[in-house]
Formats: sequence, C-alpha cells, structure tokens
Amino acid sequence: MRKKILFTIILFCIPLLLFLIIEFGLRLAGYGYNLSLFTPSTQNKGYYQINPLVTKRFFTQNNPTSPSNDIFLIEKPENTYRIFVMGSSTTRGFPYEMNVSFSRILYYRLKDLFPDRNIEVVNVAMAAINSYALADYIDEILEQKPDAILIYAGHNEYYGAMGVASAEWGGNIRWIKKIHLSLIHLRTYQLIQQGILSLLSGKKQPTTATLMQRMAKQKSIPYKSEAYQEGIEQFTLNMDEILAKAKKNNIPVIISELVSNVRTLPPFQSEKYQSYPLADSVFVQAQMAESNGDYTKARQLYYRAKDLDVIRFRAPEDINVAIHKLGEKWDVPVIPMISIFEKYSKNGIIGDELILEHLHPNARGYFLIADAFLHTMKRQNLISSNWDTTLLKPFDSYMKVWGYTLLDSLAADKSIKALTAGWPFKPDTVINNFLYTYHPVSLEDSLALLSIKYDNLSLTLMHQELARNYEKVGAYQKAYNEYLALVYTSPYTLNYYIEALRLADIVKSDSLAFILLKNMPTLDSAVFALMRLGKIYLKQQQHSDALRFFKRALIASKTNNDKVYALEAMYFTYMEMGDKSKAKRTLLEIRDIDPNYKISSGPKKDLVVVVDPKVKPLIEQAIQKARQGQLKEAAELLQQSIQIQETAFACQMLGSVLYKLNDPGAFAMLERAYTLNPTDEATINNLVVLAVLQKNFQKARFYLEKYKNIGSPEQYVQLQAMFNKAFPIK
Repeated sequence: MRKKILFTIILFCIPLLLFLIIEFGLRLAGYGYNLSLFTPSTQNKGYYQINPLVTKRFFTQNNPTSPSNDIFLIEKPENTYRIFVMGSSTTRGFPYEMNVSFSRILYYRLKDLFPDRNIEVVNVAMAAINSYALADYIDEILEQKPDAILIYAGHNEYYGAMGVASAEWGGNIRWIKKIHLSLIHLRTYQLIQQGILSLLSGKKQPTTATLMQRMAKQKSIPYKSEAYQEGIEQFTLNMDEILAKAKKNNIPVIISELVSNVRTLPPFQSEKYQSYPLADSVFVQAQMAESNGDYTKARQLYYRAKDLDVIRFRAPEDINVAIHKLGEKWDVPVIPMISIFEKYSKNGIIGDELILEHLHPNARGYFLIADAFLHTMKRQNLISSNWDTTLLKPFDSYMKVWGYTLLDSLAADKSIKALTAGWPFKPDTVINNFLYTYHPVSLEDSLALLSIKYDNLSLTLMHQELARNYEKVGAYQKAYNEYLALVYTSPYTLNYYIEALRLADIVKSDSLAFILLKNMPTLDSAVFALMRLGKIYLKQQQHSDALRFFKRALIASKTNNDKVYALEAMYFTYMEMGDKSKAKRTLLEIRDIDPNYKISSGPKKDLVVVVDPKVKPLIEQAIQKARQGQLKEAAELLQQSIQIQETAFACQMLGSVLYKLNDPGAFAMLERAYTLNPTDEATINNLVVLAVLQKNFQKARFYLEKYKNIGSPEQYVQLQAMFNKAFPIK
C-alpha cells in the first residue's frame, strides 16, 4: 500500500516538476509578458503605472488596446485619497486624449476642492473591454488600498473582448473564460496559446477595418434572443462579483447609468424576430411623434428603436435596469446619467448635442459625466463630510479655461469620421478610405490628421509642433494653450509645465502662470513653485493665501538659503498686514539661521540656488573616478550627492555615466538634468543622441528642437544628420 501511495505521489510530482522547469526556464529566457495590471513606472520613480500590455489577457486576434497614462504612489501616504475609475472606451475618454476624459476632469476639480489632500484618480479603462476585464482587475485594485471606485461600464457586453458575440473569446461558457484569465499569467500557457493561434490563424480583417468591425463575430443579436439574455446575465454576474468584493473590503463604489445617442442615430440594422416590430419602423414613429411635439412618446419610441436594433454597440436599457438592481442589492448609489444628459439635450431626448456618434460623448458630455460623479461623491460624503461649496463652480466655468485646444477637437473629429466611415455605420462591403482621401484645410487640421493616421506621430507630438509654429509668429498665448493641453494630458511630465511657464512669463500673465504652478507635480518639494504662487497671491493682496504657500515653501526648503527666502517673504507679508508682532518673530527666525541678515527694502525677486557644502566634494570625487574608468564608483558618489541635494550637473553627469554602463535609467536621469537646467547645451545634446539610439522619434525630435535654439549651429547640423539617418522620411 505504501509503495502504491509513493508511486502515485511520484507520478504526480514528475509532471509538476517538469512544468515548473519549463515555466521558470521561459521566464529566465525572457519569453512572454508580465500581464499584471500595475507595474513600476518607467518615468517616475516610486510610482505605479498601468501596464500597457495588460489587455493581452483578453486580446488574441487584435492588438491590445492601450490604457491611460495615470500613475500613483507605490507607498500610499496617509494624506492621500485614492480613486480608481473603471470602464471601457467612454471611460477612457475616446476619441480624446486623457485631458478630456471625465476621470482627468474629476481629478483637477477634486484638487481644487481639497488643496491640502493628495488626490489620486487612476483610470484603468481601455477600449473594447467589458465586465469580464473589470472583474479580473478588481482584486489587483483592492490590493492598492482604494478609497473609492467609480464605474461607468456596460456598452461592450456583446462585442467587447470576452463578450457574448465577440471575436475575442466570445460565447457564454463562463468557467472556460475564468480559467483562461487565471492561467494567462503563466509563460507556459502563453506559449501554448501562441502555438494554437499560429495553427488556427485564418482570414484577416482588411487593414481599413475599424476596431468595431474587427471585434464583432456574431453581428446580429435580436431583442430578447438567447444571446441577448446572455449579455445581460454576463454583465450582472461580473458586476455582482466586483460589488461583493468591494463591499467585503468596505470600499465605497459609485456606478452610473449608461447614455446613448437615441435621437439622431437610426438603428444600425433592423431584423424581424418573433413578434417584435422592426427597429427602423419604430424609429420613424419616434421621429413623427417628436415632430408633432409629443416628446414623451417620442422618447419612449426612440429607446424602443435602440433596443430593437440587432447590432448591439449601444447597451440595451435592460443593462441600465440591471445596474439599478445591483445598486439596490449592494446599497451602491447609481447616477441617473440619462436624465442628466436629457436636461442638456434637444426636446429632452439624447442626441448629437452631447454624443458624437452612437455613444461616445463630446467634450461637454465628458464634463457633464465628471460633474455628475463629483456631486454624487459630495452627497455620499466621500473624502470629507465638509465640502467647501464655495469652490463647487459650474462645470461650464471649467470648460472655458481647460487644457483643450482646437487641435484636440480636430483630432477627435478625424477619429469619429474614420470610425463612422466603416461598419456598422456603413455596409460591411464598403472599404473605409477616410484617412487616405481626406484633404486637410489648415495647419491644425493637417496635424490632427497626422496624429490619427500614423502611430509614430502622436497628438502629443503634434501639440508641440503646433506650439513651435505659434511661437515663431509671436502667437505666444496660443503656444501656451498647446502646452497647457499637454499638462492636462500628462500631469506628471514636468517639461510641459516648464515650457508653458516660459510662455506665460513672455506674455507677463500671472493668471496663466497660476494655473500651472498650483498643479505642478513636484509642488510639495518645489520651493520655486510655492514661492511664485505665494507672490501671486501677495500681489493680489490675498495675504492669508500668500502666507499658506510661503509656509509650505518653508517646510519644503532643504537649504538655509531657501528657508531665509521663504521667511523673508512671510516677514514682508506680515508687515503689509500690519501684524508687526508676527513680523518681528519671523525676523528672529531668520536671524537664527543667518545672524548677519539685514532687512532689505522688499522681498527678493529671484531665488539664489546654493549648493550644499557636502555635495561639492562628492561630485569632485565622482569626476576623478570617472576619469580613472571607475564608472560604478562614480555613479554611487553621484547618487549620494543627489540624495543630499539634486543639482543639474550631478544629474547630467550621472546620466552620462549610466549611459556608458548601459543602464536603462540614463535617459530619465538626463531628462531630470534638463528639468533642473533647460538651457544646458551638453545635457540636451546627450538627450538627442540617446533618444536617436533608442529609436525614440518623439523625444529625439523634441530635444533636437531645443538644441536648435541654444546649441552651436555646427553641432546642430551633425545632430540633425544623425536624426534624419535614424528616422528617414518615408
């Protein structure tokens, strides 16, 4: 008996051991992908980013869709309020960049409402995913200690990846999909999957086919058919799983109704099924009722026509019914988004005033969604039970000064026109040639088209190109606006703030500078930004606000010189207020630091950067080590100097040393040097060279333009030749 048990154990262990050998061997060889939802940021140390490869969990026939560029701190500070936003393309902000996504709008509004809290809004939405992806993400989200979860999802239950009628893991065998999602992280499973896909690869969709066309396998899904009911059931089960886990972890959740264009978009396809009427005939009845002024009847008929449409890219109202039932079951607030959109729609029926095509909102629509989530958070007493209602400005006032330009609008327009030039907006026999036949009518229009047509010419790059063109003709305000759009698109990229601040200073506008300074990503450690904000308030005679920023600057100060700079500003503010007692105490604090300090006639205009005396010998030793070829030792010394005080020279030198050591952190360190000193010719030269070697077109182009303005003409010619060789014009 013992021998039989031993034999059984050995028989079981051999394949397990073989599997482990293969799995670890594949990982050591670098095969496959890390498909974790969150990975350490490649650009921002100490932060997580959303893994750009995460949707490979769901996509096999199509390229994975891209996530947002949101980041959040790996170690969550006590003062942080962390929100995760879940959904698909609408939540992602399509057809706009992140600057017009409702999560980004919400982020900036919450920062204004709670200036003393560290607000994090992390958007994990991606196009063409559905509730299977959300349910798959929830455990990883809960591990990151969220304070709230916001959900706008449900349109993709049929054609989204793993949907009932999808080309990507379609069907309704739930347990198979769940097993796949459990195994997909294993490299062995990825290898087997790739092998099977290679054998089964069949007819490819035409290259002009849109993602909508490529994702739909079973196109026709009649109302109340088996496939229709399976989509509702799939959504309900997955959302139930998400809400149960959030409830167990005491995480507040807000979910929203889904909105669609029902008034100005006819049904995609009508089809007779059982005793139900044809969708297009009901739509005509709705139009007649509306033209007769019977808007209540028209609304009912429009929604009826939408639900009878057998092409299900718009969620049926049964999904909204399921959302309300889930809200009741789990005591979760449901935002009545339909009635909110109807308030701003013609005749109280949602159409193209707020929706661009079938379901994606325009910019005003995204501001409405953000506003609805914001006010629901307030009603639920999230973040605080005491919201300052004086800071709750109407969403229209935000739209007027938002980081969003004509280029954003035109790029969105091109995306929508490219989408609607194909199926299901056109018959599937029509070849979608919009991007190849459209003729731009202006510089902005041309750049917008390029950003949609070519993957390597991003809208970010086009904003920068347009800003350069505006600046050349003296349109500094317009150039500023392009960089402001980039700031709102990528809030943690310091270069965009620097460029925009430079342009704000050119036009001598404190109001433009203020928008940037209050949102700078390093605000709590940047004495420069805090002091400038304080001085802007002081100029406006807003003494309490000025003092608030001067005190924050004092806390952030790392050198005695910075501390004196902040205290001096506080001294003169107290004097202006007539509070001589506090002014005297502040003066004593200054003299404790600098006994020889003498009162000047007014606060200093410029901050003098003083290098910590401990830094200089470290840098000198590093230079000596580098000359002797001891690069690792030099790098260690430079790291020590940066920990004491970050200087542009140390960052520039460390970047060069890391490059020689083939360390991937070289580029990031050189970029940090550029941030600290954007006029250093050597730093920019090295950035161009390294970007070219890394085949990073966008970065190489950006820094080449910077070098052109400050570097030697001869070296610029050489760098340009290197750039042209690496990126030949096709």
